[in-house]
Amino acid sequence: MTLSGIADEAGADLATQIRAHRALGWGYIDLRNIDGAQFTTLDDAAFEAACEELTAGGLKVSSFASGIANWACRIDDPFEQSITTLQQAIPRMHRLGCRFIRTMSYPNAGLADDAWRDEAVRRMKILGAMAADAGIIITVENCDGWASTSPANYARFFERVDSPEVKAVYDTGNPASHGHTNTWDWYLAAKPHIAYIHIKDHTGPLG
Repeated sequence: MTLSGIADEAGADLATQIRAHRALGWGYIDLRNIDGAQFTTLDDAAFEAACEELTAGGLKVSSFASGIANWACRIDDPFEQSITTLQQAIPRMHRLGCRFIRTMSYPNAGLADDAWRDEAVRRMKILGAMAADAGIIITVENCDGWASTSPANYARFFERVDSPEVKAVYDTGNPASHGHTNTWDWYLAAKPHIAYIHIKDHTGPLG
């Protein structure tokens, strides 16, 4: 088992993120934002500087926590944005020996449920094929998007995408933090598809 943390929750700058991981005794880091910029979209110079800093800090990268299909975009945003982000991330993942990239499943923009589902699945099938060609794994978090509207939809999403390169990153606190009370049902739906786990707690809702 490998332990890491979503790094920018420790601090905005990479030096602080590295220090926090070293203090915890962790040898891996999960990269999302550095100084407010998404790690997958850093310019080449900033990316290379980050690689050098990570090497000097003795850390390997467990996952890129990307912005693909997350709360910052919607199902009607141009799909080319997701493709471009993944295309840029893949060689960087190879450079850092990182196998996993976190996504979500596209927040809605007024589509009927079936249309929302079908478009989210269509897009993830294409991204999954890119992942297969690149030898990486896309993980889909139970956070924002069609797959995160119910435990049944979370399971159905992976069944419909039907790709060994598209797996679940299951966040233990997300069901409660998004207003659900059936956390155990979420876990059971995710279990056959889990490749990565976020450990987070939440105080409600209860009952």
